[in-house]
Amino acid sequence: MYNGTLVIKQDFAPSSFQIFDTIFLKDNKDEVDMDVVKHEWGHWIQENIIGDQAYITGIAIPSLITNFFTDLNGSGYYSLPWELTADTFGGVEREDGYYVFGSEKAAQEYFDILGNDIVGFILNMLI
Repeated sequence: MYNGTLVIKQDFAPSSFQIFDTIFLKDNKDEVDMDVVKHEWGHWIQENIIGDQAYITGIAIPSLITNFFTDLNGSGYYSLPWELTADTFGGVEREDGYYVFGSEKAAQEYFDILGNDIVGFILNMLI
């Protein structure tokens, strides 16, 4: 458990993830990386703020796509809106200048849109 959220160590997925109020932590057999736990808990907060549907379509799916189908890593990956807001909500403290310039403002705007009108947001992305 972390902050009242169920944490399950797993080795069936290639990385850690959070869905439906449960953190599935990649079992690396080593010491637990608390920044990973905090980041995934930040995803839990996202889901609880915007609801399951908006979380799945606006956070989980983009996270899956960028995690598994792009070469982004480090600051490039964690500067994406759905990842940066997870860091923020989870209390992950990265060094000054870690995130790509301007990404913090963009992340907040993205999350605000998700929380207000997910259907309109998706339609605007498609048009």
